Amino acid sequence: MALTEPELAALTSRVAARITGTVLGREAPSTSTVEMEIAGAAVIFVNDVAPNAPESILREAAIRLSAWIYANRPHVSEHGITDPSGTSIKLRFNNSAATANGFRASGASALLSRYVVRRAGVIG
Repeated sequence: MALTEPELAALTSRVAARITGTVLGREAPSTSTVEMEIAGAAVIFVNDVAPNAPESILREAAIRLSAWIYANRPHVSEHGITDPSGTSIKLRFNNSAATANGFRASGASALLSRYVVRRAGVIG
């Protein structure tokens, strides 16, 4: 049974609240537009992949996918961070995870795998 629009909205708010905090030096309130957009996209995605999964599984899969999306930025190899105390650090990394399958890399795929409906089709 797929979630209704109000249930999806409530789930999106709960997921957005979980992905806030410090991720690579970012801090934002739980009502931030960025977190809500990322959480909304993740909730819709996991609900489309496994609409019959229990809400708790959908929530955890959406949290994992949202956090992966939030923390990874494609093609970034250098990033500077300044924390509230004024300490500055420059990070240089090979962000190979940003080009990977975020659904699989975050663990969301494994959580939903038993709820995905696979269909057979005629070949030829």
